[in-house]
Amino acid sequence: MHTSSKVYATYLTLDKLNQQLDDKQFMRVQRSYIVNMHYIADLYAGYIILENGLEIKLSRINQAKLKEQYQQYQLKYKHKTNY
Repeated sequence: MHTSSKVYATYLTLDKLNQQLDDKQFMRVQRSYIVNMHYIADLYAGYIILENGLEIKLSRINQAKLKEQYQQYQLKYKHKTNY
């Protein structure tokens, strides 16, 4: 797990970790990534750009669901829209 200040090692699978996280703030964007929506800088054409510049391709299957989840998060917490 990567945080803004440290990297942590864990033996949890992403499925188990995802079950423990708040689904209003975290989303599983693809098989290899769970993202804290607070650190998303932009979302476009099937990609997420994090504030640190990392670009992550969204899962094709869940793109619409993830876009909706992120829009709901923005409305509630960030009060801005990137679209």
